[in-house]
Amino acid sequence: MKVLVFAAFFSAVFPLGLFLYILRQVLRMRRRRENISPITLFYLSLLFWDVVQGMAWTISIQWIQTGRIVIGQSCVAQAILKQFDAIGTSLSIVAMSWCIFHDYVIESNDILTSRVGYIGIGLILTAQAMIIMLPNIILGGAYNYYGISE
Repeated sequence: MKVLVFAAFFSAVFPLGLFLYILRQVLRMRRRRENISPITLFYLSLLFWDVVQGMAWTISIQWIQTGRIVIGQSCVAQAILKQFDAIGTSLSIVAMSWCIFHDYVIESNDILTSRVGYIGIGLILTAQAMIIMLPNIILGGAYNYYGISE
């Protein structure tokens, strides 16, 4: 378990550095009014979700210290972060695959602008909010985010 938390820490730190570097490049491109590929935005999204996954696993440090998993706020926070990561990664890959399919397989003549990327990221975040928040709202806060624990 200690190795897992150590790996999770680096899984959060290294992609965060790459994410910040690419984000800086994207912001520079926007200032120069250059087109930004939707693939770049989805790649940034994947890096962000990798950082979220690393943060979720890093929460396990608390349970290593106590020697057991205890239901509480940390458990709920970890479960929510893991759900956001899983949903965000899968939806980003679907959106990225669609863009690649559209550009290379269909060989469409129209150029995908960065708006497609922004719309895709917006839809991904909206879907996540609905998937995570709706069960909790409908069930009145009784939704069990976490799995097996003591």
